[in-house]
Amino acid sequence: MKANQYPKKPDDLLKKDTLKLISLFQDNRENEEIVKQAFVTLCSRFRERVLFKCEKICTNMGHSISVAEMIADRAFRGYGVAKGFKIEKASTENVDQAFELYLLGIARRELVNYYRELKRKEEGSYYDGSEEVISELPDIDLNTLNLEDRIKHLAIDSLPPAHKMVYLTYMTHEVIGRNLPKKLRMELRDRLGGVEQVTVRGYKKEAIDKINSYTIAMRHTQEILKNKAADNGK
Repeated sequence: MKANQYPKKPDDLLKKDTLKLISLFQDNRENEEIVKQAFVTLCSRFRERVLFKCEKICTNMGHSISVAEMIADRAFRGYGVAKGFKIEKASTENVDQAFELYLLGIARRELVNYYRELKRKEEGSYYDGSEEVISELPDIDLNTLNLEDRIKHLAIDSLPPAHKMVYLTYMTHEVIGRNLPKKLRMELRDRLGGVEQVTVRGYKKEAIDKINSYTIAMRHTQEILKNKAADNGK
C-alpha cells in the first residue's frame, strides 16, 4: 500500500488496530506526519495502563507517583527511539497484551537506569547552587498539552500562592530521597513569611493531594464516559 493511501487525520488513526499503528510508526518509508501521529496515538492508547503498572511497582518500592510518571514517559520515549516491537517475538498472540508487555519491559530497564542515576548522584553532588525558588508556572500554550497534562497544569495554577511556590520549587529541584539545599529551604521559608519547615511540608502535601484529586477525577470521568458509550453501543 502506498503512503498516500493511509489515513492522514488523527481521528482516522484512532480507528486503526494496534498492529497497524505499530506498522505505520515503524515503517521508515512512511510519511513523517503519519509516523508522528501513529506514535502519538499509540502513546495515548497505552499510557494509562502502562502508567498504572508503573505506579504499582513504584509504590511497592516506596517511590512517589512522580517517579512512576517519569518511568512511564521514558518507556514510551525508549520505544520511540528503538522502534523494536516485533509480534513474532512476543509470548502472546494478543497484540495489545504483547505491546503492553514490551513497553513494561522497557519501563523495568528504565527503572534500573534510574537507580544507577541515583547511585551516581550519591557519588557526586546533588545540587550545584543555582537552584532558585519558583513561584509561577512557565507561560506555555495549553493546546500543546495532552488532556492529563493540561488538567495537571490547571490544577497547579489553581493552588494558593504559598502552596504553588512550595510545589513548583520542590518539583523543579528536589532529588528523590534527598532534602533541598539548606540555602534554598531557608529562602523558601523566608518568602513564605518565615514559616517553619513543618509548614512547608504541610503545604507540599496539600498541593500534591489537590493535584492528584484533579487527575483522579479526570480518570473517573473518562471511565464513566467510556462505559456510557459502551452501553449506548449495545
